[in-house]
Amino acid sequence: MGHKYISLGAACNAANMIKIAGLRRTSYPFDWLLNLEDGLTTVTDIIRDDFQKVSPWDCYDVVSPPDAERTVLAYKHYPRTFHIHSDPSSNREIHEQLTRRFQRLKRALSSRDSLHLIYYRNLSACRATRPDITPAEVAQLMLSEWGEFLRLISPWRQGDTTVLLVLECDVEDVEQTDRAIDIIEIADPKVALKRAISRYDDDAALYDRWQKEWAHLIINHTRMPIWLQVRCHAKRAVRSIRKSIKSRLRSLS
Repeated sequence: MGHKYISLGAACNAANMIKIAGLRRTSYPFDWLLNLEDGLTTVTDIIRDDFQKVSPWDCYDVVSPPDAERTVLAYKHYPRTFHIHSDPSSNREIHEQLTRRFQRLKRALSSRDSLHLIYYRNLSACRATRPDITPAEVAQLMLSEWGEFLRLISPWRQGDTTVLLVLECDVEDVEQTDRAIDIIEIADPKVALKRAISRYDDDAALYDRWQKEWAHLIINHTRMPIWLQVRCHAKRAVRSIRKSIKSRLRSLS
């Protein structure tokens, strides 16, 4: 029995941070899908259907999402779940990799391993379709989604299951989001609802803050065993030293 960290979406940030924390051992189906609108509800539907609608070779369609600069690949039955990092419709090997990930997740869900599941939503992404939505409403939505997902997988689980729910928000929404999360009472100690800032690719300082906040949440709010915490901190320290050395070398060149 081991500890598996698995992303449930809603996009690649969770899988990226699991990888950066040194906890990603293999790939799972929802690591790199973009599913910001329908979120965990669609993940639950896909698993409940035993991946039947996302396994055939012809399960994809090319779509033009609102405000998108290009067409992207989506599942025909889940038209708001996008493949933006690969094109399994034109490469059978990629498609078969995805189907193997389905089976891998099914085995994990029925295993005796301790599963540390991570799922996030982004407040700004939610406001793209509903401008008046509040952080409190998004947080409650995430808890509701998790409850439905847990009811689905509970009959299969033989090991411990924890979840980290992360609500990302822009810097200007941090205080409001923190207040909304602070007043929510969660009775289940295996469920953590936390906040991180959104990912700012064009601002190095905010990008670094985003990574640090995510790393803190994963290490401290997933019921991680102490030995694994020590290993994660060590890997982060080594990565920081390497980054510093590279920065100094660039400044000298």
